[in-house]
Amino acid sequence: MRWRGVLCAALLTGCYSTQQLPLAQLDALTAAPGRRSERTVAGEACAGCEVTVDPTTPLLLTSTAGERHRLTPFAFQIVDDRIVGPEQGVLLDRNEVVVAEVQTFSPGRTTALIAGVALLAAASFVAIRLTAGEGSLSEDD
Repeated sequence: MRWRGVLCAALLTGCYSTQQLPLAQLDALTAAPGRRSERTVAGEACAGCEVTVDPTTPLLLTSTAGERHRLTPFAFQIVDDRIVGPEQGVLLDRNEVVVAEVQTFSPGRTTALIAGVALLAAASFVAIRLTAGEGSLSEDD
């Protein structure tokens, strides 16, 4: 049963790209008047990397204790160096955050994943057909 969960998680990760953000970029994603749409922020993967974040983009914070907290962009605030996410019930000291990540949908990975699964299914059908005996698929005895 456990392998099913691992397989499902592996397949779902193919549809998303995870991008680490500099912790200073959290301020650009806080709730403020007029900020409920999308913004482009700098990523840490390379110099000049940018990632577009909208309210549906998952924002994940990892604390020093190793806990992962999910926030909704533009729906949390930073007050007195505390991150307050009322929608998810998150109250976290800013100093405790070690990693900030966003997960964005990856059309290329998703297409490759679908094509790979389709190819694997087709190859399985061909292999079954080729390895079946001559009379094993017919009902004539």
